[in-house]
Amino acid sequence: MKILFLTIIISIILASGCVYQKTAEQWYIDGLNKAAYTNGCEAAIVYYDKALEIDPRFSEAWFAKGVCYQNLRQYNESIKCYNRAIEINPRYALAYYQKSKVMLVLGLNEDAEDAYHKAIAIDPSLINI
Repeated sequence: MKILFLTIIISIILASGCVYQKTAEQWYIDGLNKAAYTNGCEAAIVYYDKALEIDPRFSEAWFAKGVCYQNLRQYNESIKCYNRAIEINPRYALAYYQKSKVMLVLGLNEDAEDAYHKAIAIDPSLINI
C-alpha cells in the first residue's frame, strides 16, 4: 500500500511539473565555485554551458567561460566567449579588458589596444588594474 501511495505521489509531482530544475544563475554560480575553489576550469565550463543552454544571452556566463578558456590557454575559444558577451552587452568593459589581454598574448597588439581603449572608455577605473 505504501509503495502504491508513493508511486501516485511521485506521478502527481512529475505530471504537475513541480520537479526542481536549476536556473541559469544557479548553474553559473556552481561554475564559479568550481573554478574558484577547485581550480576546475574544465568542470566549470560544463556548468557555464548548462547555464547558457537555459539562457543563451547570459553575458556573465559567456564572460566566465572565456576566463576559464583563458586560464586553460585556449585563447581562440576565450576570444569567442568574450565576443559573445560583448555582442550581448556592448558595454561589458571587463569583457573588452580580458579580450585585450588575450590578444596581447596572441601578438595581436593593435586589436588588443583597440579592445583596451573600448574597456577604459566604458569604465575608466580599469586603467588602475
